[in-house]
Amino acid sequence: MSAEPSPAGPRGGIHWIVWIFAIVGVFGAIAFIMLAVMIFGVQRRSQPAEVAAEASTVNFVIRDATPIHGTNLVRIEIGAGPEPGPSSYGGRNEERNILLLDRTSGAVRRLLPDNSRRIASSYFLPARAEAAIDSDEEVVVDRAAAATQSPPAPPAYFVLLVEQADHDDRFDLLIGALADEQHGFTMPGLAGVDGVWMHSPTQMALIVREGLNLFYRIVDIPSRRVVLSRRIAI
Repeated sequence: MSAEPSPAGPRGGIHWIVWIFAIVGVFGAIAFIMLAVMIFGVQRRSQPAEVAAEASTVNFVIRDATPIHGTNLVRIEIGAGPEPGPSSYGGRNEERNILLLDRTSGAVRRLLPDNSRRIASSYFLPARAEAAIDSDEEVVVDRAAAATQSPPAPPAYFVLLVEQADHDDRFDLLIGALADEQHGFTMPGLAGVDGVWMHSPTQMALIVREGLNLFYRIVDIPSRRVVLSRRIAI
């Protein structure tokens, strides 16, 4: 008896199905690799530019550079980013200093002497009170400015809340003027600042926290002295 060849129908169909799945898998892997490369490239391009600081081995990053309206100054924010590595991409860096660049002369002034401390918050305020109290103890809005719709007054003063070197929950308050380099720390050891506004063209009002206590204070800017301090009962 002669041997008859076995039918190849089912096994041949399975063979083609395996090849189809293999080809689809290869194309899928290639597409995944290309997508990962594109995402990685976008993340790298979105990172802030690194800069080298004088007298420091740490590289810092430029967070922002914005003209200060009404002045000839450009505000440049300097930050210290996370440690280099794939996990640091997309991470937010800490603000360590603010530079003021004069657009005419090119002179640069730093608001902090170095970049060793973190700036928790910053404020730039004009030399004009936001509101005044009349004889009837009512808040009087600046009607002249509202009627003419004049542009806002340019900033004249700045306030920085700076983290203490050995305590991440305590801050020092630095107050100064944009027109000169006379500035200094006015309130050390604060727990936080909850409000800042101009009380008069030369006085600043603040709501601050010291420990668990809340205070309303007025600071005379030329002398950088606290001229009023009242505890706020809760």
